[in-house]
Amino acid sequence: MTSDPFDLLDEVANVLPPVHWMLVGGLMVHAHAILAGVENNRPTLDADIVVEVMAAGSYQEAARAIQELGFEPHDPVNPNAPSYRFDRETDRIDLMLQDRRRAVRFRRRTVLQVPASDSALKNTRGFVLPSGSAIRIPTLAGALALKGAACATSSPNPIRHAQDGLILLACADALGVPTFSKSQTRHVNRLLQDLNSIEAWSLAGPVEVRRAMRAVKAIRADWEAPAFLSGA
Repeated sequence: MTSDPFDLLDEVANVLPPVHWMLVGGLMVHAHAILAGVENNRPTLDADIVVEVMAAGSYQEAARAIQELGFEPHDPVNPNAPSYRFDRETDRIDLMLQDRRRAVRFRRRTVLQVPASDSALKNTRGFVLPSGSAIRIPTLAGALALKGAACATSSPNPIRHAQDGLILLACADALGVPTFSKSQTRHVNRLLQDLNSIEAWSLAGPVEVRRAMRAVKAIRADWEAPAFLSGA
């Protein structure tokens, strides 16, 4: 049976101090949606984590902590593919590294680095799990930049990054559009490009669509909504 994803994060927090890592990916988006009171319809069960090596000591130490929970490294078929995935039956943790750091190898593979995560790690906020444990997530500005950077990478399902970014934009409308750094602005502009696809909006409800549209206009006054949003 697959564990509740937030229970899974609580397990991680018990063996790997939250000051050593930051939540990213789909669960990060869910966390921001909860904080903003925004509905998020995209399901996600994986826990995507970026390890801050300077705090954790080493990636290997963080990996050992995850393995203490019964997770085993999952090596891709491609021998040149990066290492980052750990599985425990149907549970999954993607344990990755911040970018702008020297490459790290684990099990004779390079560990996957997350674009824009080094900057995001410098500005995090707390999120309290249902158990009461507190973990770190990027600020809303950092989360939007992470999703914009992800849009520019090769991915088996790239549209999910735009879908996540749309929910984060709805959060920005609910809580107030954040101020972006120069590098964050570049990544957010990349995210806005991918919102020209109808699939990017396909999972959002009408309230979230309108919220996201308002946030985009606040960020880019010259933004023109795609024709398929004319009735929103």
